[in-house]
Amino acid sequence: MIRKPWKFVILSPMYSDDTSDTWLEAFVHDTDKTLVTVGLKRPLGNWHLKSRPRSGAIEWWHYLRSTIVAFTKRPDVLVTVLPQFAVVAGIIKRVFRLKTPLVAYWFNTGHTEGLRNTVTRFGLQSVDQFVVHYRREADLYAGWFGAPKEKFRFAYFPKPPMSADRALAPLEPYVFATGTGYRDYATFFAAVTDLPIRVIVAPGRSAVKGLTWPSNVDVRFEITLPEIRALAKYAVANVIPLTTESELPAGGVTYVEGLMLGSTMVVSDTSGVREYLENGETALLVPPLDVRAMRAALQSLIDDPTLGKSLGENAQRHGHATCLDVRCGEEFGRLLDDVRAARERKSSSSTQ
Repeated sequence: MIRKPWKFVILSPMYSDDTSDTWLEAFVHDTDKTLVTVGLKRPLGNWHLKSRPRSGAIEWWHYLRSTIVAFTKRPDVLVTVLPQFAVVAGIIKRVFRLKTPLVAYWFNTGHTEGLRNTVTRFGLQSVDQFVVHYRREADLYAGWFGAPKEKFRFAYFPKPPMSADRALAPLEPYVFATGTGYRDYATFFAAVTDLPIRVIVAPGRSAVKGLTWPSNVDVRFEITLPEIRALAKYAVANVIPLTTESELPAGGVTYVEGLMLGSTMVVSDTSGVREYLENGETALLVPPLDVRAMRAALQSLIDDPTLGKSLGENAQRHGHATCLDVRCGEEFGRLLDDVRAARERKSSSSTQ
C-alpha cells in the first residue's frame, strides 16, 4: 500500500517571494513528503539598524499574518523556524483546537516574565517537537515554559558552504568583530586599545549603546552581509566577545558561519561554545570578561600567522563535518519521519 504524501509546511522568515529560496527542505527527497514553504509577509530588515533586540508590535502583526497563511495551506505538519512563529502558531492551534502537529525548529529564545511569559507558555504548550541547537537549551526551556524535556531534540546549526569576496575586505591586516546578542564589546574595546592593528566592528546598535571605543576601532552599522562575511573570512582574528549575562548560549550563528568560512576565531568561552568549537584546534577560546586573555590571544595571532591559518583550516573541516546543510537536511528528514510516525500512532490508538 502506497501512503499518501504528507504535506509539511515550513514557515520561516528566511523565505521570500523568490521561489528559488531554499532551506533544509532542499535536501529532503522522499516521495512520501510534500514540502511547502511560507515566508514572512514583510521582511525583517537590517538587524544591524535595529535599536532594540525584541520584536515590536508591528513585527508581531506580520508574524501573525504569515502564520495564518501557513495554516490555510492545510498542512499535515507545520514546521516553524524561530520562536516567534512557534508562539503564534501554538496560540492559533490551541484557540481553534487544531490537531496539526507543530514542530518548532531553531527554537532559541530568552526567559520572559509577566504577561509575555503567560502568552508564551500558552502557545508553546501545543508544540509537539522543539529542535534546539544546544543541549543546554532543553533543560532551560523545559523549566521556563513547562514543556516536557522529551519534546526537545538537538541538531547542529545548519549552514551552506560559504565563500567570501576578497575585494570586500582590506588588504592590510585587521581584527574583526560582529554580532549583537549578548555581546561584550566593553571587554573587546579594552582588549584592542592601542593594539598595533586596524580593528573593524559591525555590531547591532543596541550592543554598543552607551559605549565609547578606541581611536583604532572603525564601527560600521551600515554594512551588508557579503561585507560581514568577507571581513570575518580574511581577518587576522574574527572575534566573538560574549557576556555571561544569560544562562543561554549565544553567538552560535556567528561562529558557525566562521566555521563554514574557515575564519580564524577568538571566542569567549561561555555556555554552549564547546559544543561547536575546540580550544586550540578550531578557535582560541578565552575566559569571558577577561581583557588580558583576549588581548593575549589576539597578539598571538598577530605574531604567528601560521597559527591563524591552521585554526581556520581546522575550523572549516569541522564545520563541514557537523553543520553542513546537506548533513543537517538528512537529519531534518529523519525528524519529519519521526513526527509523522508519532501522529500515525496517536491516530491509530484513538480509533481502537
